Amino acid sequence: MKNIEHKGFRKNEIILDGIRYLLGNGYFGYRGTLSEYTKAEMVALNLNGIYDQMGELWRESINAFNPLYTIVRVRDTELNPTKIKPVSHVQGIRIEDGVFYRETVFSIKDHQIKISSERFADQKQRQLLYERYVIKSDSNLKVDLYTGIDLDVYNLSGKHLEILDQVDEADFFFVKARTKQLGLPVVVGETTTRNFDAKGEVLNQNNKLLRHYSIQMEAESEYIIEKFTGVCHTRFDSYEHLDMLVTKAQKLGYLRKFTENKAFWREKWDISGIEVIGDDDAELGINYSIYQLISSRPYSDRVSIPARGLSGQVYKGAVFWDTEMFMLPFFLNTDLESARHIVMYRIIGLKGAKSKAEAYGFKGAFYAWESQEDGYEACSDYNITDALTGEPVRTYFREKQIHINGAIVNALGRYVERSGDIDILFLGGLEMAIECSKFYLDYLTYNRDTKLYEALQVIGPDEYHELVDNNAYTNYLIDFVFDKTIELIELAREENPGKIAQFIKDKDYQAEIQKIRQMRQKVYLPGPDDTNVIEQFSGYFELEDITLADLKKRIKHPNEYLGGKDGVATPTKIIKQADVVTLLALLPEKFTKVVKKANFNYYEPKTEHGSSLSASMHALLACDIGKPNYAYEHFMSSALIDLNGKAKQFAGGIYIGGTHLAACGGAYLALIYGFCGLKHHNYVLSADTRLTSKIKEVRFKILNKNRLAAIKVTGTTANITWENGK
Repeated sequence: MKNIEHKGFRKNEIILDGIRYLLGNGYFGYRGTLSEYTKAEMVALNLNGIYDQMGELWRESINAFNPLYTIVRVRDTELNPTKIKPVSHVQGIRIEDGVFYRETVFSIKDHQIKISSERFADQKQRQLLYERYVIKSDSNLKVDLYTGIDLDVYNLSGKHLEILDQVDEADFFFVKARTKQLGLPVVVGETTTRNFDAKGEVLNQNNKLLRHYSIQMEAESEYIIEKFTGVCHTRFDSYEHLDMLVTKAQKLGYLRKFTENKAFWREKWDISGIEVIGDDDAELGINYSIYQLISSRPYSDRVSIPARGLSGQVYKGAVFWDTEMFMLPFFLNTDLESARHIVMYRIIGLKGAKSKAEAYGFKGAFYAWESQEDGYEACSDYNITDALTGEPVRTYFREKQIHINGAIVNALGRYVERSGDIDILFLGGLEMAIECSKFYLDYLTYNRDTKLYEALQVIGPDEYHELVDNNAYTNYLIDFVFDKTIELIELAREENPGKIAQFIKDKDYQAEIQKIRQMRQKVYLPGPDDTNVIEQFSGYFELEDITLADLKKRIKHPNEYLGGKDGVATPTKIIKQADVVTLLALLPEKFTKVVKKANFNYYEPKTEHGSSLSASMHALLACDIGKPNYAYEHFMSSALIDLNGKAKQFAGGIYIGGTHLAACGGAYLALIYGFCGLKHHNYVLSADTRLTSKIKEVRFKILNKNRLAAIKVTGTTANITWENGK
């Protein structure tokens, strides 16, 4: 696989490079920053599933202390490209084995010094992180090397860790801390092996716990430190556990851990990798997307995949519906263990969803728009700031995005169908589906004229238009949830009729189930008009019909938020993302080709694509209606979104940069289900060729109920070969 790298130092892209070259393993993410960087360059060791709130600031995920901090000084000059211009510089990531690397050459008077390093996250013992750091000079030279733990952590919303103790013991550093809100333990540890004999002097200064080595370098000799580091949290014995893990890793040695890492990625790529013949950029983009998904996979039932992965604290490190609708399909096809974690995370979060529903005066479960641990809703009433005035903007994302329930029940249904894991229904899955339906039963309003139930005052995925009635995407998802809930009840009944009967009795669900059966045929579903277009929401057709180009002329600030009460897009038909296109792409079997074409042609020019979720849905639908060449641009936009750095970095005055995991998952959807026409028919697969003229052939694998299928799609054929040859 091709490395992703750049040559030459780019100070203006340090933040974007931190995203591009991210390492992760689901437990943590470490941004692609250089060893000498600090919080000024947004160094972050971001932890999945552990959160803290400082005062009235936003509650967000934790950034732990940085155990990879290393600097070199020559004659009081720090070898740092932000402080001294390098002779040459290269940095990048090998997605083949998940290794970040850099090589920088500095010139100090008549000396040239080269710093090179590589680092990787342990993919099996996920608390651990390793780095190999090498210094080399073209002449004899004395240098001072400082390495250890940087305690001055970058945070978006206040400091979250209270340091309890700093341990210096037998060449090991440990920093013991706890979160300020819940008092959860967070411990960071570090030790090194070295190929030189200089004695280390312990320094504790400037919020850094360091060892200083004074090295008299010989010309052309390499001076190497290998860092064995890690972070452990939440466990009562976090310190002892991390001490054991780091000590064991050091004894095994860097080469052993490096070899284990290569073996892990080789196994992953064997099933997950995709060959795109004829288009190197497309192959690079899709496999980079897959690399990011693998690196963010959940490690237990108590965590899922945040919207920005593990690249930092943007969106509070919270989990959105993106995970179920855009990312889950990749894991269903390649990694059922991770897929199960994603579903179980929502089942465990049922308590939080029921509490949220109750807080708003509804029955059942109302899942969080920004979900943190145990389903806690992290979204605030003021989620945006005005880019012009700096004032907070009132939004209704928290209380009106009721379509989240639909994504979660959809995910449960697909997981059960693809895995055959009926047991998950008895482990809370069925209760989750019924409680989601129960919320919708209570939320819907009966229209006496039409004798149908309507969803009033909601927000669809297009967040520019708030508090609308009968958003098409939302209404169809509600109908889907009712149908799927009854289907899952019957499936559970077939598996264990006595157990399901007792479950319904114990939960007193008889009346709710009867009501679901009655209302599933009576939800108002906006249908195509005489031009076959489905109105995005009631009253949408009456909004100002303006071109996107003309709307942009009204924008006064490049980071201006276009939606909400006073947004320039609000009174117009311009939308952030097309809810109807998303609906047709995700539930294609419900609509005819004629309807799909009409809606694609209508909504495409009205879509601003202000969401990273948008492009892949347009690509998916474009393939379905016979426009693969048109789909290609949207597919590439999703696949390369973090490599080209063109994604939005601000929503109003709020920074929203980071890895775009929904776009990564969306690129996978567009290629596999769009261009290659993959379809699941229970135990059977089918594929179709819809390839763009730029792609000659696509090869990939699918795991289907523990059987592996190899699929090859060319411009004229689609072949599926099962692992047993059939």
